[in-house]
Amino acid sequence: MQTAFPWIILIPILTTSRYATWYGIASLAVLSLFCLSYVFLYQPTLLSDALEILAGTLLLILLVGEMIQRWKQRSEQQTKQLLETQKSAVHSKQALQLLHISYSQLEEALVTTTQSLTGSLRLIELTCTQDQTKAERLEGVIYKLRDILQQYEWLESAAFYPMNNKGGIVPKALTHIGAVPMNLHQDPLLKVVIRSKKAIQINRSPLLKDSQLQAGIPLVDNHQRLWGVLAVVRMTPSGFRHQNLNLLVLLCNYVANRLSNSQHSISQPKILTLEISTAVNIVLNTVTSLTLVSISLPNSTTDKDYQTFFSSKIRGANRIWTLKKLTETTLIILLPLFNKNNTQQWRRNLENTFIKQFGHNFNEASILLNPHHFEKEDLKLELKQYLDRISEFDHAHLIY
Repeated sequence: MQTAFPWIILIPILTTSRYATWYGIASLAVLSLFCLSYVFLYQPTLLSDALEILAGTLLLILLVGEMIQRWKQRSEQQTKQLLETQKSAVHSKQALQLLHISYSQLEEALVTTTQSLTGSLRLIELTCTQDQTKAERLEGVIYKLRDILQQYEWLESAAFYPMNNKGGIVPKALTHIGAVPMNLHQDPLLKVVIRSKKAIQINRSPLLKDSQLQAGIPLVDNHQRLWGVLAVVRMTPSGFRHQNLNLLVLLCNYVANRLSNSQHSISQPKILTLEISTAVNIVLNTVTSLTLVSISLPNSTTDKDYQTFFSSKIRGANRIWTLKKLTETTLIILLPLFNKNNTQQWRRNLENTFIKQFGHNFNEASILLNPHHFEKEDLKLELKQYLDRISEFDHAHLIY
């Protein structure tokens, strides 16, 4: 107590900083007891100094205790905020995963049923080859189309009738879905379909009042050759819509064109035009918008790695074609339900993943990515202009 600085006051101050204010005051009380006892017994002249030191120590204890309490509260608050942020991040990650899953399921539900959209055209293409006879090609592709249409629950009953060499309908159905009436080939609606080569939906006109069908769809190719007719006997009330009938027309036209193309060689540009045009029409028959993304890759040692990367990033409900040139390879990716904003975000995410895997961005890898958006309105003109721009290549095929 007689030194320039009373070091003994560190005991209650350190006690306060380590535990709490009340522990510091208790420590000061014990210290005061010993200090005042010493002063009264041995040095009464230091009483005023001792009281001043003890009072200052009490003030320091209160100040240090208050500061430590505030720091402790702030630390606890920050810890709580950090835990809430981490919890929120986990929930956001889970929500994002659920969103991706829900979006994918929604996309597949809108664009395809199991395999009938994403794999249907490919299955039909593989079924119809040039090394088969005409009868084998017709039978194989119609059976495959039947298998595809059976996946649509709204189509309850239908029959496929081929055409004979004289341009008439064969009385016996090649195959059918569900139960069909006898002598269906004589139905008046089918006669109108064969004569007009157009899809006909049943109506109340006197000419078709005796028809047993709900619709008749011709299998007519781009050369207006009639290969057969699809007689739709019954559809569910909820499924009897223009959208579903239009889907049947698109698939039947595609089958007829495959049969026509298998009889003679056809250029790769024409095959690709038919493939993309049919796929776009089928998708836009179900959804309101889509995007075709053209990705140009330089032919190099990493070309296959790049193709594998882009192919692996495509969801199951999409389609992707590859076009080969001498100097580059172009991938065409079909993205249903995508608008401009969706495509921009998709591109950013794709490029970020690309940078992590290959260490450079699209520009550094000489990769050009061009999106082309399509809506139901003005589809025909825009699609023709797009197909004209990609028609110059050496080889093309559908990856999946």
